[in-house]
Amino acid sequence: MEAIRMRRVLLTFLGTNDYIPCHYMINGQALTPTRFVQTSIWEVYGRDWNEHDRVIVFLTKEAKRKNWQDNDKPDLFEKEGLESAFGRIVPHLRVETVDISDGQSEKDYWQLFSQVMDCIEAGDEIFFDITHGFRSIPMMALIILNYAKVIKQARLGKVLYGCFEVLGPAYQVRKMPMDERLAPVIDLTEMMALFNWTQGVDNFLRS
Repeated sequence: MEAIRMRRVLLTFLGTNDYIPCHYMINGQALTPTRFVQTSIWEVYGRDWNEHDRVIVFLTKEAKRKNWQDNDKPDLFEKEGLESAFGRIVPHLRVETVDISDGQSEKDYWQLFSQVMDCIEAGDEIFFDITHGFRSIPMMALIILNYAKVIKQARLGKVLYGCFEVLGPAYQVRKMPMDERLAPVIDLTEMMALFNWTQGVDNFLRS
């Protein structure tokens, strides 16, 4: 009997900023110009993904209007929303959206936690993009990944952050030639491993 392959899932958040095209860089490689770090992440880690794998985008109503759907900008490159970008680049990939609240209360955070956990299946390999969304997302990613590892036997693929801000203010970036817009994507996966080691040491000392 053929073994069932582990499903790979990119969990990512879409914000409301006016994203500017740039070359994101992963492992020193300048990738295809894009407004969206998500397509650059797929370009490196998702080339062999198939219909079993998923990209799941969490977004508010405002983020959906501004960056998921196409807009009315005259520039064709900046007019394209993330939905169209993925549809153009990798039409076979299944990209799902989850509507989330833009509230910042404790209740809203618990709801978001439940929504993310509901998207994770047993044994998933998780790629977590923490570039956009609420400022609390990195902390929530830490909690979710460890919870999913214990409860759903999920595996950590990567935790990634697209560091666009190193290019400077948006008005300056717009004046830069495209080949100078090089924004590194920082791999934070090893920091997650350090957190796991810390938990292990704590459990050892307690027992």
